[in-house]
Amino acid sequence: MNLSETIIPKSDQLNADDLMAGALTVTITGVRRGSDEQPVDIDLAEYPGRAYRPSKSMSPAKVPAWAPRPPAAWFTAAADMAGVVL
Repeated sequence: MNLSETIIPKSDQLNADDLMAGALTVTITGVRRGSDEQPVDIDLAEYPGRAYRPSKSMSPAKVPAWAPRPPAAWFTAAADMAGVVL
């Protein structure tokens, strides 16, 4: 197996690499159910066709802040060595 194929970023989602130049403030256009691995797809106006997909491990942070709906139509995302931070 060629392991280099496993590190190619998914082009259908916002990746931490997209945030390496600095934080982004984006406009939420929709929130929908995702996959078992990434249960939420957040559609962004600035990245049509490339959803932000927080991991399952982000759920404890998302639920208190977002339940039952997102608090605003925008958010700022930044990346650090640990991953994406809202």
